[in-house]
Amino acid sequence: MKPQTSKVRAHLMKTGTITPIHAFKFMGIYRLASRICELRQSGMMIVTRQKKSTRGKMYCKYTHERGE
Repeated sequence: MKPQTSKVRAHLMKTGTITPIHAFKFMGIYRLASRICELRQSGMMIVTRQKKSTRGKMYCKYTHERGE
């Protein structure tokens, strides 16, 4: 697993959610969608929800769906 993908996985396991802005500002990850794709291919259940910011801009919020 790539180092950036590992960072995203650890964050999702700890907090449950991540956005592209958080990934960029706090982890230096520019292509979060690619890292999410890699995590999905490894079997991780991640749901994508489109959100609208207070300024009207659309963005994706990724949520880790924990299995039972």
